[in-house]
Amino acid sequence: MTPAEFTARWKTLRAELRAQAAQLKVALERPIKAQAKVSYPSGSRASLTYLGNRWQIDEGIAVSGGAATPVDALKSFMRAVESRSYEAVMRCLARSVREGIERDIAERLGKLRQALSQEIEVTGGRARLQYEPRFKIELIQEEGEWRILDLD
Repeated sequence: MTPAEFTARWKTLRAELRAQAAQLKVALERPIKAQAKVSYPSGSRASLTYLGNRWQIDEGIAVSGGAATPVDALKSFMRAVESRSYEAVMRCLARSVREGIERDIAERLGKLRQALSQEIEVTGGRARLQYEPRFKIELIQEEGEWRILDLD
């Protein structure tokens, strides 16, 4: 098509193009709603909805702890717990709470690490280690494997 042919064709389609532009303008004034389902290699899934101009996670994995509303924060926390993601749960917590938990865990792990050289009291399918006057850990044997039963 030559430039002259293109220009002539363009001019004959001008009315149709204006009509299409008007239809698009009306359509774009309505909120767009779309949904998506995402599957990850780990097997976890997420369901998302596009409302207006942003995507929102409806269910599935928690991506971040920050939320625009209290309801969004609660939904994010529930997703994190349901996905059993320690990192995601921690991102949902306020800094002071998160730091307190991290301090407590670090203290307990440090003391537990030092106590691993102590004798662990084993009675049948149960075991107990008192690794400081304040802290003890109890284990139970299930189906041939030892698991944590209680952390005090």
